[in-house]
Amino acid sequence: YRDGSRARHFDFIYQRSDLYKFIYDFLSNIHRGRLGDKDYLRYLENYEYVIKPKDFEKWKNSFLKMLSLAKAHNIRILFVIFPLEPQVVKEEDNSYAPLSDFFKKNGAYYINLIGYFKRHAVAGEPLYRKRDIIHPSVLGHKIVAEAIADYILKNELI
Repeated sequence: YRDGSRARHFDFIYQRSDLYKFIYDFLSNIHRGRLGDKDYLRYLENYEYVIKPKDFEKWKNSFLKMLSLAKAHNIRILFVIFPLEPQVVKEEDNSYAPLSDFFKKNGAYYINLIGYFKRHAVAGEPLYRKRDIIHPSVLGHKIVAEAIADYILKNELI
C-alpha cells in the first residue's frame, strides 16, 4: 500500500501476536537458509536492531514492577541481555544501552552477553545455528552458561 498502511499493520500485529511473530520469523529463517554465504553476510551487515526509546518506555513500567516485587519479597532476579547475530557481526555495543542503563540505575542484577559473544566471534566457530540470527549454536549455549554461572558466583546470587 502506497500510504504505508500495510507496514503499520504488519508492525502492529508483529509486536502484539506471538503466533504471528513465530510464523513470520520461521518463514524468514527458511528464506535466510536459501541465501548464499555472501548474501547472508550482507543481510547481517544491513540488519539493524536498536531499542527505540518509545518502545523502552512501554517496557520500563513492567521492569519497575518486577524489581519492586522482587525487592519486597527478597527475590533475586538476573536479567540477561542476549545479542542477535547481526549485533555481534556489526559490533553494536549501544543497541541495548537503554536496558543496561536502566538496570544499572535501579540496582538490578543483569548481564549483557554481547561482549562475551564478540570475544568468541573471532575464533571462527559459529555462535548461532546456521542462518538463524536468534538461536545459539552449541558453542553459543556454552558461552551463555559460563557467563551466567560466573556472574552468579561473582555476585553471590546463590
